[in-house]
Amino acid sequence: MTMGSDERYQVLLASDGQRALELCKAERPDLVFLDVQMPKMDGISVCEAIRKDPSTSNTKVIMLTALAQESEIDRALMAGADDYMTKPFSPTALHHKLLEALGLEEAAA
Repeated sequence: MTMGSDERYQVLLASDGQRALELCKAERPDLVFLDVQMPKMDGISVCEAIRKDPSTSNTKVIMLTALAQESEIDRALMAGADDYMTKPFSPTALHHKLLEALGLEEAAA
């Protein structure tokens, strides 16, 4: 199963944090997954920018991080993240988190 295999949502990809923020502003997605450690602009900074912009402030943000320390998780949540996942994670767990965040979980059962 891949993130792009479900017809109920569209997946957009960005190669760095700056591009992720540009896509978020242009496309206004319902949900954004952000890696904490990204080139050009880290996920925490992208999350803060999403929250500060009235046009994207309601976008759900789930942080992905290999940094499992509580301080890093707290930092992500203080930046406005709705949730977080620590790496490594399975594609199934990521897909479940997506369905849950979009309120599609019951339809998948």
